[in-house]
Amino acid sequence: MMLNISGIPIEVCKKDIKNMHLYVKPPNGNVTVSAPLSMSDMAIERFVRTKTSWIKNQVSKFDHQPRQSEREYISGETMYVWGRQYYIQTEFSNTNSIVLSGDKAVLTVRKESTSEQRENFLREWYRILLKEEIVKQLPKWEEKTGLKASGWQTKY
Repeated sequence: MMLNISGIPIEVCKKDIKNMHLYVKPPNGNVTVSAPLSMSDMAIERFVRTKTSWIKNQVSKFDHQPRQSEREYISGETMYVWGRQYYIQTEFSNTNSIVLSGDKAVLTVRKESTSEQRENFLREWYRILLKEEIVKQLPKWEEKTGLKASGWQTKY
């Protein structure tokens, strides 16, 4: 069920719970109410109306938060590897690669590549890096814990 109070869309979810809960969720300040199954729609609406000023205040906080611009994976942007910051330096060639050198990450991509293609390349590179580290660390932790992993996998 959806409510619209003072121009604010509010999603209402009825659940098998005892008390009503009001949430203003990041990153955009979406408003959700969880209410007991037995509660009437009118009672839920009254509750939300009594909280309108608080809701507007919370939504306003989300509206005024600084946002990071969309990443394009071009020179000047930053990326992190194992918690360390690197400045991206984009170069163009026929093959994709990334080399970490000092505080720079030299990203070599095709000139016509899109930011989405560059992002996919970097995601896969991070995945390969993680897999290599797991292979190194797994025996140590298996020995320490006395447990043996029958298998493992990575996901985005």
